[in-house]
Amino acid sequence: MKVVLIMRPVRGGYSLELVYQKIYAELGKLNIEIVMYQMQSNALVPIDDIKKLRNLNADVYHICGDVSYLAIYLLGRNVILTIHDIGHYFNLKGLNKFAYKILWINLPAYFSRMIFASSEKTQQRLSSVISFSKEKIRHVPLCTGLDI
Repeated sequence: MKVVLIMRPVRGGYSLELVYQKIYAELGKLNIEIVMYQMQSNALVPIDDIKKLRNLNADVYHICGDVSYLAIYLLGRNVILTIHDIGHYFNLKGLNKFAYKILWINLPAYFSRMIFASSEKTQQRLSSVISFSKEKIRHVPLCTGLDI
C-alpha cells in the first residue's frame, strides 16, 4: 500500500505536521510505503504540485494542515482529509466566508472518502457547516506525548 501525506510547508516552531511525520514514520515500519509531500506553492491552483501528486499514483492521499482544497484536484483518488479546526470560519463575513466554506470545507469534503476531525468540537462544527455526507466525518483524537 502506498500512502501520500500532503502537508503545507513547515515554517518552524511547533506544528501538527511534525506530529504527522512521527506517526507516518511508525507506519513505515509496517511495510506501508509512505510519501511525505510538502506543498511547494501557496497558490489556490498549484499546477506543479497537482501534477506531482497525481503522478505519485498512491492508494491513499491523506491531506492534513490548511491545504484541504487539494482534494478538489485529486478527483477520483482515495482522499482522507484531516481537519483540526474551523473556528476561524465562523468569524469570517460575506464573500470571504462563502469562498472559505466552498473551497476549504464543502468541496474538499465532497471529494474525500473520509474526514477526520481532531476534536469533538471540530466534528460538531463540520457537521453544522456540511449539509451532506455527515457519515464521512469521524472524531479521531490527536495523540499526545510524542517527543518531536
